[in-house]
This record gives sequence, structure tokens and C-alpha cells, in this order.
Amino acid sequence: MIISLFLKNNSFPLIDEPTDHLDMKGRIILGEYLSKRKGFILVSHDRNFIDTCVDHILSINKSDVRINNGNYSQWKYNMEIEEEFERRKNENLRREVKSLEISAKKRRQWSNVKEYEKIGATNEETDKGYIGHKSAKLMKRALQIEMRINKKLDEKKTLLKNTEDERKLKIATIKNSKEKLLSVVNASLNFEGKTIFDNFSFDVYKGDRTALIGDNGCGKTSLINAIKKKLKLNDGFIHIPGFLKISYSNQNPEWDSGFLRDHLKENNIDETRFRNILGVMGAWGELFERPLETFSKGELKKVELCKSFIEPGNLLIWDEPLNYLDVMSREQLEVVILESGPTMLFTEHDKMFVENVATNVVAMSNEQ
Repeated sequence: MIISLFLKNNSFPLIDEPTDHLDMKGRIILGEYLSKRKGFILVSHDRNFIDTCVDHILSINKSDVRINNGNYSQWKYNMEIEEEFERRKNENLRREVKSLEISAKKRRQWSNVKEYEKIGATNEETDKGYIGHKSAKLMKRALQIEMRINKKLDEKKTLLKNTEDERKLKIATIKNSKEKLLSVVNASLNFEGKTIFDNFSFDVYKGDRTALIGDNGCGKTSLINAIKKKLKLNDGFIHIPGFLKISYSNQNPEWDSGFLRDHLKENNIDETRFRNILGVMGAWGELFERPLETFSKGELKKVELCKSFIEPGNLLIWDEPLNYLDVMSREQLEVVILESGPTMLFTEHDKMFVENVATNVVAMSNEQ
């Protein structure tokens, strides 16, 4: 489809998320092809892919729209410098405002003391006019300081205008587990006369974040389904310790119809906690008022991931968790994984995510 766009004369292709459903090899090939082409607008959430094939970034930010020379990594670097500058300025303003507030409070107190002295002055030696002048002067000074405070606060409001809200996710994990959490030994699977994978082995140990990579059709999801006991191996075995609690996130969201609130009640999941996690992921409360059939694919994916966040497990197994997620959500997931340090087995075609998160990589091949 994309090649056909460039076969048209005098065309300017608009390419909307071309990496959806492409494996890592396909994304590399497509990125290299587009890097040799000129004159197109591309929408994509795959950072490595964008870096490969674009020379400008048009970013739709919280308060503006801007265009920058360079690829995504260069844009990200410049935005981080800008955000760090604004954070430091914001911190300095916060300290200044606090100091000014203390100063204004003192002057108001001093002004009130002088006013009481004036009211209580009864003998001839007490100059009520002088005391009243002193009180008014202190009050005027306090009001001037408060005007400066308001000016500083207005200046603060102009800062961090493009910074995403700093919201923290946390993965609920069970840490007290033994060293080896999963063993796949000489596993083979055939389907309708076709070998999906053959004689395939690997182990997952506590603390591992194992990326299971390979081309589309090589059997990654089938292997995960075998681990979940939804598919039966033709040969070999999968050992899962009896104590192990696995938290799954499916490639295709499990909840895709009905109302979210009903699914939570059915699965005894606390709605308030679920709402909070969804909110951190940028999906808001109004989602609870409409059926899942009206959700975007990105919203459904966030709901699916949220289930995994809320259910503690010794092992997380995520099947293509980044499908339909925007760049900010992908980076947010990377941060929480690196901070929480869960044991994971995951499949993903986003090369940068794999490089940033995985502690080891297991490759599957169509030729096994």
C-alpha cells in the first residue's frame, strides 16, 4: 500500500501509523525504504522507526504546535533541555514566592500591632498621627509584596506548558519467589500440519525481563498460549512452579464489550483504584459511562494493561503491550518497569522498547 502511494505522480503521501501489525524486521525494512523517499507526512508511535526515516518532527503539544528539524531523538533531547530549564526556574520561583509570603505576613502583623498602639494611645506624649503613618506604611509595603507574589505566580503559570503531568505508575509485584520461575523445555507445536515451533527451550529467572522476539507467524503468541494452557504442546513441556502467580496482558484486549464497571464487579477489582491507575495512564473517568465497544484501540489497550498493573504477580507476561499506545505512554511504561523491576516475559516489535527494558532476548525463528 505504501509503495503504491509513491508510484503516483505529483503526490504527497499522508501515512497513518504504517507499523501497526508489522514485526521488527518489517519495520526496519519499511523505515529504510521511507528514508530514501521525500515529501510525505508520517504518523507513528515507534520511536526507532521515526528516527530512521524522518528529518522533521511536527509535535502537537499541550499548549502549542511546533515543527523542529531532525528526528525524534533530537526533538526529545531539545524538549528535555527546555523542560529541565523550566523546572529549575519553577523551583526558584516557588522559593521566592514562599519568602515573599513570609515577608508580607510579617509586615501585616507589624501593621496591626501599630494600629492597636494608635487605638490604645491616651496620653499626650503618644503621637497617634505618627503611629498611624507607621501602620499605613507597613500595610502599603505588605500590599506591594503581595502584588509581587501574584506577579511571580502568574509567571509560574506560563512554565511547563508543554510538559506532560508527572504521574507515577507502579507495578504490583510479588517479590518472595524462587530463582527459576519458568522453564520451556524442548517445546514443539504443530497446527493443521504446520510446525509452529520445534524443540524450543529457554528459562526465566527472578529479575529477568525476557523479550521474546521474532517475525510474525513464528509462534510467539502460540507459545504464550501454551504457557497459559490454552494450547497443548505436541512435544516437550513447560514447567511453572505451583506457587507462581502470573499476571497477563493479552495482545487482543480481553474486555472489549459491555461496561467497564460491570467487568470490575465481576472480577472483584476495586473501581477507585482501577480509575486512579487508568487516570495515570491518561484515560479518564468518563470511560466508565460508555460501553467498551465505543473505546478506541488505545483505550482498550490501556484497560488491558491496567488489569496487569492492579493484579500482583511473581511474573508478568505481556503480549505486544505497546499496540496502539502513543509515545508518551510507551515511555511511561519503560520508566515504571525500570523503577519497579518486575520479572517479565514479553513480546514486542518496538525495537527501542526492547533495547531499553529487556535484560535478555530470546529469538524465535520461522525456520526452527
